[in-house]
Amino acid sequence: TSNHSSQPAMSSLLKSLANLTPTSTLPSEKFREIVTWAPVGIYQADWDGNLLTVNRCLVEILGYDSETELLSCNLGQHIYCHESDRAMLLSRFSEGSERPKAEVLWKKKNGSLIWVELTVHAVRDDDKIRYFDGFVSDITQRKQAEQEVRFLAEALRHTRDCVSITD
Repeated sequence: TSNHSSQPAMSSLLKSLANLTPTSTLPSEKFREIVTWAPVGIYQADWDGNLLTVNRCLVEILGYDSETELLSCNLGQHIYCHESDRAMLLSRFSEGSERPKAEVLWKKKNGSLIWVELTVHAVRDDDKIRYFDGFVSDITQRKQAEQEVRFLAEALRHTRDCVSITD
């Protein structure tokens, strides 16, 4: 249950991970701990959408029982509500975008839909994309609140009566 307040944490994590190089002195165990306990979902996936790595937070966000179970899923077939959203993100890499960000609908294991804010980074080798790093925050509550505000604003525009709002 991440929310809007996790965005600074995700930004900080992205900056930290972007500064890592193969010669970084950060021990792999410490790096593993950062990914494991990050307050956002993290995954690595190949171009075809096969998940290569996932963290605990992503498992929880999507309602799976284990990392192993989630790793058996394909982003396009099992996670994205609309495959066109994934295709749009992939096309941004062809256009030269380094770290596209999007708000998209994903499917949980139980089939329910959630809104996620997704930031993706392509890991390249000689300009060829090897895999993608994805950073995911559940923004469902924020999206529902925005929808409720729009609904109430529209209702107020169409009423001629006095309106009283109480808790």
